[in-house]
Amino acid sequence: MFTESDQLLRLFQEQHRCLSELREVADKQRRLIAAGEMEPLLQLLAGKQRLLATFQQLEEQLAPYRAAEAETRAWRSPQHRAACIKLKEVCSALLAEVIQQEKASEGEIVTQRDEAARRLQALNHAVTARGAYSIAANGPTQLNLVSEL
Repeated sequence: MFTESDQLLRLFQEQHRCLSELREVADKQRRLIAAGEMEPLLQLLAGKQRLLATFQQLEEQLAPYRAAEAETRAWRSPQHRAACIKLKEVCSALLAEVIQQEKASEGEIVTQRDEAARRLQALNHAVTARGAYSIAANGPTQLNLVSEL
């Protein structure tokens, strides 16, 4: 017979699998950001959305179990309960790791964005200066305001 505690363990197993995949994606995401590989990064982020949606669904399915006291739940055995508790702790640690990786990736991409903006601004200044030197090299242009009638 499939019990409530069996369902809870199954949900934590699925969450563990999902978070493990998210950790792998976050590792790859950081490598792509560091390499400046934006096209593969965008493809990776599109696939990551599926994992995030799965994680959100699992969180919603786990919500009712959070309201109930673990001691009141019928467990198959003390080992079954211990396995569930251990898996929950591992999932919590994985989630913290994924969040840390996301923050690091965000910091790296913001740094790259700011560097690109700085380079564009420097290029704009160089183009402006070049234009000014070009005008100076060709001599001043004067308008003839004297009319001959």
